[in-house]
Amino acid sequence: MEQLLLAYIFVCFSVGLMCMGITIVVAHRTRSSIARSFLAFYVALTLIVLASLILAFLDIQPELAGPRLRGALEYLEAIVGFYGVMLTLPLFVHRVFQMRDRGRDRLLMLTVGVALIVQHVTEFGLGDRWDEFGDLLENLLFSAIIVYSLTLGLLRRNAPGVDRTLGRRLLVLGAIGLPVMLHDLFLMEATGLRFYPLGYSVFSGVIAWTLYRRAGTAPGRTPPLEWDLSEREAEVAMLISRGLSNKEIASALHISPNTVKTHVRAVFDKSGCRSRFALMSAIVSEHPDAGSPTRNPTQG
Repeated sequence: MEQLLLAYIFVCFSVGLMCMGITIVVAHRTRSSIARSFLAFYVALTLIVLASLILAFLDIQPELAGPRLRGALEYLEAIVGFYGVMLTLPLFVHRVFQMRDRGRDRLLMLTVGVALIVQHVTEFGLGDRWDEFGDLLENLLFSAIIVYSLTLGLLRRNAPGVDRTLGRRLLVLGAIGLPVMLHDLFLMEATGLRFYPLGYSVFSGVIAWTLYRRAGTAPGRTPPLEWDLSEREAEVAMLISRGLSNKEIASALHISPNTVKTHVRAVFDKSGCRSRFALMSAIVSEHPDAGSPTRNPTQG
């Protein structure tokens, strides 16, 4: 049974690691704040699964590790990874649903930081009774962060600039994962079941693939940094470099044609280009090996 558990965690971790590679490529190509924030969350989540994998293996072969190594792995799983997820998940949700509020980000960081200090005090500075209280407090905070993230997504799913495909998939995964997460936090010791490796694998695959398929990421063309484009303007510029018309860009980004025209004008003003062909040529010259456009650049 323990060997089957180890194989299960290992397979899930392997899938997640492959998806992390995709996410790194997307974040590097697009310089998207959404991809970067997902990558930060992904690293923290991977630390939890990796530490769990090693701990599960050490449960089968306990002679391979002393108490210090086990303690370090448990700290990596329960503190570094867990609190990393609590911090980076809502930041990722903020980026997906276009919640540009630095004050809210700072409040989140402060809350997680205070909780981290409380957890250290209750676990390492006080008795077992306080240790249980600290664990309950962090689990409740984590549950609150999940509920907050889902609520924010539901309220802002139709906000301007939101990628509705990505937002919808994130909300569906969150709704499915909420009861699973609550089980692993509060009932795992009683049932002996662990759902988080499977959740990690599914979440990794869906979000990483969605980010890869987001408009403009696959060809690998990005506008020059000196143009100082916003994230949405950069997406529009990349789609123009692929030869898409304004109507096609609007469909790909789930925004109105008038909004596309506004972004196109901003791109032209900031780049100094006066035509779609000139813009395409400028971006292609930045990435000469990225491939050829698929459409006529004079469209739309």
